[in-house]
Parts: sequence; structure tokens; C-alpha cells
Amino acid sequence: MLKPDEFFHIVIAIIVSAFVLSFLQGSEKFLTSLFYSFLIIFAAVFLKKLAAYYFETDIRHKTWHWQRFWFAPSSYFKIPIPVGILLPVVLSLLSLGYAQWLAFLQFDSRPLKEKSAKKHYGARFSELVERHLAFIATAGIFGSIILTIIASIIGAGELAKISIYYAFFNILPISHLDGTKIFFWSWRLWLFVLALLIASWILLVIPFG
Repeated sequence: MLKPDEFFHIVIAIIVSAFVLSFLQGSEKFLTSLFYSFLIIFAAVFLKKLAAYYFETDIRHKTWHWQRFWFAPSSYFKIPIPVGILLPVVLSLLSLGYAQWLAFLQFDSRPLKEKSAKKHYGARFSELVERHLAFIATAGIFGSIILTIIASIIGAGELAKISIYYAFFNILPISHLDGTKIFFWSWRLWLFVLALLIASWILLVIPFG
């Protein structure tokens, strides 16, 4: 279930994505990009929500932000910088639409109150938090791959391409992106997911040209 603040962040991400994908290409392209952005972001968020429910975890999506700028405890901005909005927009403006950044959201998690003390596969929830986060983030990447497969089957080559682009950006192991949650729990899992994305690109996107 999406909370009002989470819904707001997701809507902003969809609009920014459409802006990036259609920059200087007219209103018709913007509307098409808006629809594609909705499908792509919805697929990733929906699969992550399903995985979170399975792992008895509550996740909340919000705009990807940057706050800590050094390792010292006091090295952080008092107000987080919304790089998930600023970076895509600034890159599009500076490059006249040639540079497209497609990572907009991050998610935070917490155990559900009624489940936090339960055991899961013989170990307490608190001992599996990092593992849970890695699998939840991976589910989001799988959502993009599934959408790419569907788009390829129905002949929507542009949607397939953008969906894979979105997954590639979000698997980057930087800051609070999904790739960080996967990589720092298991770099082997990260490499496996990356290999799946590359295979999807070769088999499902390149044939469309």
C-alpha cells in the first residue's frame, strides 16, 4: 500500500523521467514518455512491494537524496539534496537531452510491528535485514526485466529499451540506489543480476535496433 508521501515521490519520479526522455521533442513525445515512465517505475515499485510483503517488511520509496559528503559523523548536509530530481534535469539541460539519467528513487525499510519479533527461516528478522533489502532491491530489477520481456513480445521496442536502461541505472552501487543494497550484501548476486541485464539487452533490446 502506497502512503500519500510515497505516492507523491513516485509521481514526481514519473514526471521527471518523462521530462528526461522527451526533452526538446514536443508534447506528444512527453505524453508517450509519461506513459512509459509510469509502466517502468510501477513495475519496479510493485515487485519490490511484493518482495517486502513476503519478507514481512514495510518499505517506503522516496526521491533519491544525497546527505552525507564525508565519512565523519558530522559530515552531512542538514537538508538532503534531492539528486534524484536535480541530476536528471541538470544533465538533460546541459546536454540538450543527449545525457539521460534514469535513477530517481530510493527506498527505506522497517519491520512490520506485528512481525518484528517473529522468526523467519530459523533466524530473527533483525539478523536478516541486509539480506532482505538485497532481495527486495533485486525484485525491482526483475520487474524491469519482466516488463522488457513483455514489451519485446508485443513489439514495443522503445519501452523495452527504456526499461532496461532504467534497471542499469538503478543497479549502480552508489549512494542509496538499489544496486548498493545488492552489491554490499553480495557482490556475487550483483554480478548475477548485472549478467541478466546484459543478456536481456542483447536478446531483447538490440534486435529492435
